[in-house]
Amino acid sequence: MTQQSSRPNGRQDTVTKTETTNVTNPRNFWKTNGLGIVITALGGVIASIVTGTATYLAAQKDKNPLPTFAEKTVTVTAEAPLGVTPETSVAGSTQQVLSDSEVRWNGRFAFTIYPDFESIPPKNNGDTKNYLYASSSEIHLGGSGGGSLWTGPTPPTKKQCSDLIDTQAQAGASTAAGTQICYRTGTGRLIFFTVVSVDRQTGAIDRVQTDLVIWK
Repeated sequence: MTQQSSRPNGRQDTVTKTETTNVTNPRNFWKTNGLGIVITALGGVIASIVTGTATYLAAQKDKNPLPTFAEKTVTVTAEAPLGVTPETSVAGSTQQVLSDSEVRWNGRFAFTIYPDFESIPPKNNGDTKNYLYASSSEIHLGGSGGGSLWTGPTPPTKKQCSDLIDTQAQAGASTAAGTQICYRTGTGRLIFFTVVSVDRQTGAIDRVQTDLVIWK
């Protein structure tokens, strides 16, 4: 700033005076530096919050780790009805018959001709009274007792088989798998069997695989 002063002799000299701005003035300081300080402070606070949150989550994870899930294989096995093996199960199983207290024997039996049902286990070529055999896709129900095709939705009881033979005896039945037969032997014993499969012999007696029940 420039000021003029008068001397006694009337001369006016120009006196130059420089005023220096005081940078330590609080008003000037906050005008020039306040925004930067606020931003820096906020940045520090945010960083502290983020760091604290991450530390807390990590601690919680260590305390309560997430559960892991392992693969588990479950095997389901279907059980075949009593008297029928799983690989050869057929319609009309003997499960209901096997609950009969009068059952003498049950199991898998392959008959050809003259089966002996008095023998335990049963055997072939043992009783000529039982003219029971198969050929040309037909089971021949000959002999002194006779037999009949059972077509009920469930296996029969001993009495049901007896009544069926007494009222509806027949000479033969199909060898198709699942065919069910009530038969009375030459000695009067009642049996029931379900055809499982047939080993066909050209011009000869077939071998019939059955699930067999022999009553007492």
